[in-house]
Amino acid sequence: MKKLSFAILMSLYGVHAQAAEIRAMGMGGVSSVGGSYLSAPTNNPALLASQIDETDDFGMILPGLSIEAEDSDDLANGIDEFQDAYDRLEDALDNYQANPDPNADPKMIAKEEKEALIEAFTGLDSELLIGVDAGLVIAGHTRFGSMALFGDTQIDAKLIADIDEDHDSEVIREAKSTEELEDNLNSAAQVIAANVLELGVTYADNYEYQGHQFSVGITLKNQRVDFFNYRENISDFDEDDFDADEYLNDESNFNVDLGMVYKVDQNWTLGLSARNLMSADYSSIEVNDNIVTYKIGPEFTLGAAYQASYVTIAADVELTGTERFNGSEDDSQYASIGIEGDLFKWAQLRLGYKHDIEGNYDGKYTFGLGLAPFGVFHVDLAGQYAEDRKGALGLQLSYTF
Repeated sequence: MKKLSFAILMSLYGVHAQAAEIRAMGMGGVSSVGGSYLSAPTNNPALLASQIDETDDFGMILPGLSIEAEDSDDLANGIDEFQDAYDRLEDALDNYQANPDPNADPKMIAKEEKEALIEAFTGLDSELLIGVDAGLVIAGHTRFGSMALFGDTQIDAKLIADIDEDHDSEVIREAKSTEELEDNLNSAAQVIAANVLELGVTYADNYEYQGHQFSVGITLKNQRVDFFNYRENISDFDEDDFDADEYLNDESNFNVDLGMVYKVDQNWTLGLSARNLMSADYSSIEVNDNIVTYKIGPEFTLGAAYQASYVTIAADVELTGTERFNGSEDDSQYASIGIEGDLFKWAQLRLGYKHDIEGNYDGKYTFGLGLAPFGVFHVDLAGQYAEDRKGALGLQLSYTF
């Protein structure tokens, strides 16, 4: 039996992901008004113009990276325990096959090893969720407006253990050989991953109408989705198959983001972003009569921010829920709030909280730290925590001139 824990790592190696703006991540994930102008391609296109000041001519993120994982039922540790118990039972059955007793009660053969495997086996019926974000942004500002080129990638990945507890527990107890064990287990393990690669351009500019100041932006992008679907009987699960083309397909589409930021007064701003206005469903390869669909659809977010000399407070609410894989309770719709304290533009401390209105995810506490010596080289760190082994970390290096 191949090591499933190693297979998890292999399923994540070399995947693509969409860049997270780490400043916003540290402030609860606020995106429509809470990010810097370099966050515009992934948050709100209008930020590219609204967040600049007189000293900004050019900037870039090189790179930004975040990793998020949720393992509420400790599936990763449970897999290791299951594998160890499975290997011990295989050894015991092989020893019995070398000297078989035709009158032996099957349930008494390697009884201790069988019961240990059943105990480890019944705790596997759960999911492990992993998300990885990374990307680059290059932005410049002129009297004709602001423009950014970007490349972002995002992965949503799941490891699923689908356990037939009653049937397979009886198979384990009755098995006299490793062949009977492998051939009759119904339980399966599955890895699904949707890798979204975005390449595009963002344009934004500032406008004034009857004394009202606002910024408008647009992002045009190409999206390529590489969809991996691998499902196999738990006894035949093999990480060597993860490179096989038969489990991977890809599809590309064009998409558009729009955004607006309205400056209410010297301190208050409102923002509205509309991402992925062209909806599309992406289907995986059929594997063992199993097809998975990944959805990319419109995401509308409304936000407000208050900014004074040394503090910024921002809040967001997603007006639409975000769907991902079909047949899974992984929809989300977040309301977020965050605060940033700024020490003379050289250092920033950030705190935030985000709540899932759909109720599928626990509330998440966030924190962040920014260092910006001379206002040119920026290092941003962020973390996120929720109960029951749910967390995220992010790092971003950026430059502004």
